[in-house]
Amino acid sequence: APQDVYRAADLVVVPSEGSETFGLVPLEAMACGTLTVVSDQGILPQFVAPGGERLVFRSGDVEQLASRLEEWLRDDARREAAAGAVRAHVVGTYGFERCGDAYLEAFQSVLP
Repeated sequence: APQDVYRAADLVVVPSEGSETFGLVPLEAMACGTLTVVSDQGILPQFVAPGGERLVFRSGDVEQLASRLEEWLRDDARREAAAGAVRAHVVGTYGFERCGDAYLEAFQSVLP
């Protein structure tokens, strides 16, 4: 199951080179408690914002990505703390209850 794979990983990397309008992979990983490093494309940096700018790298910049990975993989306690912060953000912002309520409000606003 995808959640088992995410939970088994130390880190997930989303190296998108094109604009991401909505990235499901980083949200799924972070909802499972796995820290995610993303490129600077589209909405991705907003997803990891609570973990800080060190979770974002310039798209196509292999050296910066390698530096970010080394930094996060070197410090388990810091990585786990950041993973907890981004998980709380993702669940609070994109969780089922919040999104379900938003959909219900949107539907109710267009119905007579």
